[in-house]
Amino acid sequence: MPILLKIHDNYHNFTKTQRKISDFIIRCYDELAFITLEEMARQAQVSTTSVIRFARILGFQGYTQLQEEIQRGLVEKASLPKRYEDSYVKAKKGRQLADLLDAEVDALNQTVQQVDPEQLEAAIEAIVEAQSLYILGSRSTFGVAHYLASYLGQVRDRVQFVGGAGGIYPEEIACAKKGDVCISYMFPRYQRMLANSLTFLKSKEVKVILFTSPSYKAVEHLGDIFLVCQMPGILPKNSMLSVMLLSNYLVVSVAAFDPLKTQRRLEEVEGMLSKGFFLGL
Repeated sequence: MPILLKIHDNYHNFTKTQRKISDFIIRCYDELAFITLEEMARQAQVSTTSVIRFARILGFQGYTQLQEEIQRGLVEKASLPKRYEDSYVKAKKGRQLADLLDAEVDALNQTVQQVDPEQLEAAIEAIVEAQSLYILGSRSTFGVAHYLASYLGQVRDRVQFVGGAGGIYPEEIACAKKGDVCISYMFPRYQRMLANSLTFLKSKEVKVILFTSPSYKAVEHLGDIFLVCQMPGILPKNSMLSVMLLSNYLVVSVAAFDPLKTQRRLEEVEGMLSKGFFLGL
């Protein structure tokens, strides 16, 4: 039986400490695959002994075996029904809105606290200095990529959204070269098409800024700068709010880097928009 279902079925029998550990596992399930016993106990504000005992209650020999089970689950390419099976236990009937809000706020706070400031600074510098900027996203990240491209296109030139309409990804990135930068969104389940596109761009010495999850070891070779986002697990599909937060940060920071240049760019865009783009209502 999946770990989260075991917790759900036995939650009412747990002690106060065990419920505290349960709540932490539910909230930070993916993160547990990569942190030590001591770190987990510290974050959950319990003792390491309590964590080990709780792992045994769930049927494991100890924390290591519990962690290995979580790691195996992350490696699997889980289907949407399987994701729902693992996540529905977190949404209590009648409390979905409050629980969702809590999960989203927690993910935003974790993202802000854990994102590497040096990686953020490197991303801003790379975008500002890029000759051309390519932005890639697909499926659930397609909308976020389009959003970022449209807003960055208002504050700097030579921004290209790689939409792949009609399967023309190769043509859209064929002219990329050294000095260019690519921003891509890549979360499990990793898509072959995006991986192939990034592999090609890397071969052209294009610098890649990768929005990704904490467990990005499998795609580490595809990026140069990594912006790690915490994704709340209360939904069958990952929420994009923390991704949007860091995307907005890039836009704000790039716009503020050279205010006069940004102002001129906005005036150019506004000039085009004023020439019959909107109805005169």
